[in-house]
Amino acid sequence: AYLCSILYYFTVIIVPILMSALLLVLWVFPIDKNRAIIQWIYKLLLPLQAWMGLDVFLMAVIGASLQLHQISEWIIDENMPGGCGPNGITENLFGVGCFSVDGHLTYGVILIALFVIIEWSLLILTLHNR
Repeated sequence: AYLCSILYYFTVIIVPILMSALLLVLWVFPIDKNRAIIQWIYKLLLPLQAWMGLDVFLMAVIGASLQLHQISEWIIDENMPGGCGPNGITENLFGVGCFSVDGHLTYGVILIALFVIIEWSLLILTLHNR
């Protein structure tokens, strides 16, 4: 579990910050000086982009928020059909099922989406103008 947590934070937090810093270095500092360092940064950009899981995280958050309600009800209703499913005890007595989770998108998703779009655009523009 610790390794998964480390990989999660690495791909969702550390790599996007590192990649943004490297793109900033390429756009701010002149290319004529330190040519070897600039070439090293260019070679590092594509592997970093492959490890940047922020775009995948964004898609997972959007998909989960749209489908979480159906999946949560399906899991419980299938395992306890007499108690929680359609015409189960809780539905007949209280008018609701046993378990339900609603997912909602917040404004943070818009910020992550903007960051992902800007990051991809800068990467493509940087590599194209190389």
